Amino acid sequence: HPWIQSHSLIPEEITYPYRVFIDSHTGVTYVYDTRSQVGVVHTRRQSETDMRGMITPFRLIWSWMAQSVGGFVVHASAVKTKYGTAVFAGSSGSGKSTLAIEMALSGSQLICDDCLWIEGNHCFPVFDRAKISFGNSAVDALRRRGCELYRFDTNIDSKFFFNISSLNDSATTPSEVSHLFFPRIWRSVEIMRTSSRSALQQLASDSGRELFGTGTRLFLRSAELCNGVKSSSLWVGQIGRAHV
Repeated sequence: HPWIQSHSLIPEEITYPYRVFIDSHTGVTYVYDTRSQVGVVHTRRQSETDMRGMITPFRLIWSWMAQSVGGFVVHASAVKTKYGTAVFAGSSGSGKSTLAIEMALSGSQLICDDCLWIEGNHCFPVFDRAKISFGNSAVDALRRRGCELYRFDTNIDSKFFFNISSLNDSATTPSEVSHLFFPRIWRSVEIMRTSSRSALQQLASDSGRELFGTGTRLFLRSAELCNGVKSSSLWVGQIGRAHV
């Protein structure tokens, strides 16, 4: 079928009241009943599964669940600081996870890495896990803080991951988003205010690509967030606690 070959969602006109996606790349099938708000995920056998995807698994189901109760899930990291909650959104490799972890090591509270559930202007973590690359300078600092680092034993290099709750001094509670940042790796550290229109385009594009988040309702909820908080582009060079 064309929607499977093109790695796209099956149109709701065909599957309603269910939402269905067949991931031909990973062999995972997602089905969500919008009436009962019950989801089912069918996976390959463990021996055939890339376990790196199990660190923060089934993000699509979480996205559908959030939409069914008036929220949405974005591809972002978030930290709670004394100035408010900062959300770092962007594509993989943009530096959002490193920024959030470095800020947590500097005294802020790490809310989430990779997936953030938002309702209104309040955010919630989807997973209690964060990922970090082998060569990241924060690895040793995390170990000194008592965080146990894990990784899957695969033939392909995988990142370390750790439990966010082992890093924070207190439990994570819902918090109001105060600023939305879009980090980019650059030669130096610069910050520039971004219009709500530009922020919406970046947020919708990246989260739509990473989480298959599409549709009018999701776009309107994203627009509500971007219109309600400040947004900035953030160019970062060598990220470290001295910068953050």
